[in-house]
Amino acid sequence: MNKQQPRSQNVIVKVKNVYGNDLIYPVNIQALRFSALLNKKTFSESDLRVINQIHPDINIEWYAQEVKI
Repeated sequence: MNKQQPRSQNVIVKVKNVYGNDLIYPVNIQALRFSALLNKKTFSESDLRVINQIHPDINIEWYAQEVKI
């Protein structure tokens, strides 16, 4: 019998500052699936709000870019 592993409910995104704009990039497979569905390479904050409204059990994890001083 083939047991399926439980699907991760985490959408992991990474925020990068590019030319003064904060861009939100997908990191894991769940986030990449949503970006493919939206036909976008980056998310807007409103995209993430809608994803969360559609499926409130999804956790959105943010990773900020490292700051070098």
